Amino acid sequence: MKKVILFDIDYTLFNSLKFRKRILSEIKKHLKDDKYKNVEKVLDRIYFKSRKKIGYFDPGSFISDVNKKFDSNIPIAFLDIYVKKEELHEHLYEEVEEILKKIYQDKNLTIGIFSGGDKNFQREKIKKILNFFHENHIHIFPYKIKELKPVLEKYKDYRVFLIDDVLPILYEAKQIDKNVYTIWIKRGRFAFFEKEVKNFTPDAEIKNLNKIVSIVKNN
Repeated sequence: MKKVILFDIDYTLFNSLKFRKRILSEIKKHLKDDKYKNVEKVLDRIYFKSRKKIGYFDPGSFISDVNKKFDSNIPIAFLDIYVKKEELHEHLYEEVEEILKKIYQDKNLTIGIFSGGDKNFQREKIKKILNFFHENHIHIFPYKIKELKPVLEKYKDYRVFLIDDVLPILYEAKQIDKNVYTIWIKRGRFAFFEKEVKNFTPDAEIKNLNKIVSIVKNN
């Protein structure tokens, strides 16, 4: 049977924590309000509230919330402009490119993306490694859990390996198709604070992507 590996982006391929710290530091430079002793913590709270409100990180909405809080006038497109000039590949995890090269060389393996968030923003994060992914296998949605079933149905003739840092996503995938091989990558804030899902254990747990090639080839 053909095999497909579906990678999440944040905390799987891309170090979102490192990136968030960078952009919050950049935004801080544009804030003249000094009434908050710890601006970084305030910005962090705004970030998570903005994400929770929409369900995913939307750059424009986040900047709008920052402007309201600080009575500032940072352009709504600030992050879009910043991202385009920033070297985002610096925020890819160090092993990512090498691992993708190894997988790409195996013609029996298909590499794909299954990720949530703003489509353009997410694609910018993996711009340097997009050449490893065929366009037909890149699946990015605002609320990816709602799209899980149709995406898995697309690969009904494949052995699917799903890699994610969010345990409930893997659990839901297993409920839809018990043959999906679930891989929990335990890095990032979601994995760190994740509670166990009752009566569910992922097929594999990893701390980075270095074992992915052997896992896929042996299962």
